Amino acid sequence: MATTTGLIMQGSQLGHALGPPVLALIVSSFGGWHAAPLALGSAAAAGTLLSLALAVLERQRERFV
Repeated sequence: MATTTGLIMQGSQLGHALGPPVLALIVSSFGGWHAAPLALGSAAAAGTLLSLALAVLERQRERFV
């Protein structure tokens, strides 16, 4: 559990550092804010899936220890 929490916190901080410039790049590339909700939703979905995958891996690791 501690490993999963640590990785989630690191991912969160990485998102705080890289999110605004990446979103600005997306908005500039598409010429407006219409792509922003799709980009943010995709990032949120990816983060959720990664968190769930880490939780599953952590549970599997605990079974073998």
